[in-house]
Order: sequence, then structure tokens, then C-alpha cells
Amino acid sequence: MARSLTTYVVYVAVLLGTCRTLSGVSGQAVPGVDSRLQSGKFPLFPYANCMKDGGVYGLAPSVSDLGGGKYCFTIVVDDQSCTGPCCSSDLYKIELNVANSCLVSGASVSATLNGVPLVRPSPSFDAPGDGPSGSTIIRIPGIALNKTTAQGAELCITLKTNKAGQGCTNLGQLCSSSTGSCTGACSAAFFDTTCKCCPVSQTTGNCAPPPPSKPSANCKGLVCFTAELVPPVFDIRPYRFDAAVCDRATGALITELEKTELGTQTLSSFLSLEPSARCSETLYSICANFTTDYKESFVENITTALEAAASEMLPLLLSEFAGDSCKPELDGYLVTARTFSDKCVTFEDYKSITCFAANGRPPCLCNSTQGILPYVVSARYYAQRGSRLDTTEYCFNISKLPQDMVIPSNCAGINSINKLEFYANRDLRTSIRGFTLYPATGGIVRISDIWGNQYSNTLKATNVNWTAAQADGGRICAVLQNPVTMMDVCLGSPGDKCLVAIYNGNRDCCPTFATGFAP
Repeated sequence: MARSLTTYVVYVAVLLGTCRTLSGVSGQAVPGVDSRLQSGKFPLFPYANCMKDGGVYGLAPSVSDLGGGKYCFTIVVDDQSCTGPCCSSDLYKIELNVANSCLVSGASVSATLNGVPLVRPSPSFDAPGDGPSGSTIIRIPGIALNKTTAQGAELCITLKTNKAGQGCTNLGQLCSSSTGSCTGACSAAFFDTTCKCCPVSQTTGNCAPPPPSKPSANCKGLVCFTAELVPPVFDIRPYRFDAAVCDRATGALITELEKTELGTQTLSSFLSLEPSARCSETLYSICANFTTDYKESFVENITTALEAAASEMLPLLLSEFAGDSCKPELDGYLVTARTFSDKCVTFEDYKSITCFAANGRPPCLCNSTQGILPYVVSARYYAQRGSRLDTTEYCFNISKLPQDMVIPSNCAGINSINKLEFYANRDLRTSIRGFTLYPATGGIVRISDIWGNQYSNTLKATNVNWTAAQADGGRICAVLQNPVTMMDVCLGSPGDKCLVAIYNGNRDCCPTFATGFAP
């Protein structure tokens, strides 16, 4: 009987994502441990008897804010500099060090890994039994990754308050940072299956710029504007700045300088842009000279006024490079627009956006990570005349990734495409006239459209069954009855973008791409 009880207790502990039996917390379920029962045996995060140093897993510095309390972290693997016994460990669960004020009855947290919900066991808030009084964590079990599959994996959490609106809804409230660290800097511990290894990693959070300095009575200096493009870890559809993009941004800045007010004048009265910008594949930079010696008599509190005026230009600059709602080419990219001055008038401000349009709606419980299959949907789809005068075909080009760019995974049957799925408006299903398949090799095939159940908005092109040779350079075209367009049909992504998922032969992997209309 004693043996059976021990087995049951250990099983429940594993199910809940803990590293010990429940007897250490006075028989209570681990979620919701009363802080009065916390022993304080391990005063520092992760509040457990495990090795915190020499780990192979960590988090990328930046975190994507997708709105609605949803935040996405990128897991990174550093095998080169790792030393010690934990370098060969797996990754079983992740724990976040969070503020005690988030541990509120009815408040909840959910999580997805590469777009797949983590359930059974589910994430939960917890007061760790061996931590000091008031210490709180989010426990995220069931990660089940290794050094190969963890690299670049995306872990997203969604925070929900209780019915009374109590709880944490953003990282600034959630993450319990050390004194002096930036707001919203999150500490995470990475546990292996044995819970002997628990290396700790931290994101950067939001750091406030230094206080502005007062300008001298007579001073010349520069105010600069930059836009930076940070590609994703796995750059499946490479996109870079070019001269045309940079020239358009410069023209937009000139126009905005003439419109933005500074005191009783416009910003162009004080700043003169350089003749040309510096433009590389990932960085745009242009500076403006002060038109005259600065004197405080120009505008009361000139530093604050100039910073405010320059900051007004950031949304425009961000829009020039990222688009109003993230161009489909930028899926997975971070774009940051920044303005600063480090001479005489000192200030800095920035706005950034991380584009994750393709992860907005995983089509089903499959791995939607881009790059796990060797196929890519182009960033733009286009229209061509249909076989009948009253129809139009909207075509999505397929290409094949080089083998060295395919992310190792557990996907089976990766050498063929079984089907494509589109997140689409079911109310317009009578306007869909099937699909035309144009393989790179072989003849044209026409197939019927299929929809998911009555509660779904999933349009399917099934039994495509293309080989790698047929897929590389092939295109799949949705046939629509005029005047309905693909922009009318597609759902779930801002602007004119469609979300398209490619399925492998086993249908367990479905890399999902955002693609926009090419006029």
C-alpha cells in the first residue's frame, strides 16, 4: 500500500510539473500553495536545489508584445560556450519569476509552444514551497524539447485577470526584476527532466532613457533618425532594406519636418536633413543639422519640446519600413524606429514592432513553426484570369528551402505536400470555385474546395500530394467568383494578408505563412 501511494504521489507531481512529491507542501496541490507555508530554504530564484550555472538554454533578449496580454519569448541554445554537466540536458519545463501581486484567485495564464497549446499539464501560477514568503512563479511544464528542437522555438504566454479585473496583464506588472534592472525584465529558469539543472536567463525589458540635459546657450549638434531591421533566428523568407525603401523614407521625413510643430514654427525651421541617408540591408540612418546656434530663447524648455516633436515622427518612420500593419515580408522580424540627439540637446526615443502575423491563428493542433518543412509560401500572392470570364485565380507560389535551412524536427513525411489550408471567411464559401494546381513538373490539376466544420473558417486544398520536385516553383491558385476577391475571403491578419498553412504527409506539421496581395 505504501508503495502504491508513493507511486501515485510521484505521478501527480510529474503531471503538475513539479520536481518533488507533494508531501513537502503539506498535502496541498502545488498550484495555489499558501505563502505562509513557504519555508524560505532557497531564498533566490528559482527557489530549488538545482544547478543554476552552466546551462545550454536561454531566452532571446527581446520579447514580442502581441497585445491582449500575449507575450512571445524565443528560446535560444548556446552549445558553444556551455561548460559543465548541464550542457547535455533536455528541456522539460520553464519557470518565470513573477510578482506576488499576480497570484490572484481566478487570474490565469495559458501558453503555446510553436503555436501549439500546452495543456495536460497546463501552465499555472504558484507559490514555491521552498522559496521565501511571497515568492511567486509561473510554472510551464510539458516543454519536452532538446538542444536541436529548442533552438528558435517560440514560447507564448497569455495573461488573464479574474472577473473583478484583478491580476497582471503586462510584463511590467508580471516580472519580478532585480533592483536596478529594466521594467518588465523577466527571469526564467530552464529545468531538465531530472530537475537537477535549472540555468537562469533574463530578458532585457524596457529601459528608460537617461534624463535630458540642458542645452548650452550657443550650440550646434545633430538630431538623428534610424530604422533597424532584426531578422528572426531562422530567416526563412529573407527581406532587406533597399535604396527605394530608404529614399521613400527620406522623402516622408522631409514632408513630416515641414508639418510637425515646434513652438510657433515647424521642425523644419530648426532642423535641416542631410542630403542623403545611409542605407544598408538592415539599417537606415539620417541626421539633421541644427539650422542655427541653439538659444534657449527659441522655445521654452527646448529639450522637452524638441524631443516631443522628433518623437512625433517615429510612427511615420516605423510605418515607412514596416507598413501600417507589418508587411508580409516582415513576418517574424523586429523593426525599430529611433530618434536621438547626443550633442547639446540630449534625448532618445524609439518605437518598435515585432511582426508575427503568421502565428495569429494556428490552423489546428500541429507544429506551425516556419522552416520545419522544406517548403515556403511566397510573401505575395497575385491574381490572374480564370478559365471562365466570371472567375479570377489568386495564386500562391511555393518554393523549396535549401536542406541546411530546414529546422530539425519530429515531422514525418516532409518530402511531400499533402494539403494547404487558408484562414478564410466561411460566409463567402459559395464564391469559391475550387483550386487550380500548377506543379513545377507535370500537368495542371483542378480540385474542389473543402471547408472545415460549420464552426470553423478553414478553407482547404486537400490531396495536393506534391513531391518536392513538383512543389519547388509550383503554384496553388484559389478560383473565386467575381467580384469577390481573396482580400475579401482571408481572415485573421491585419491589412490584405492571408494566413496559409502547408501540411506534410502525416499532417502533424503545418508551417504557417502570412502573404499579401501583389497589386
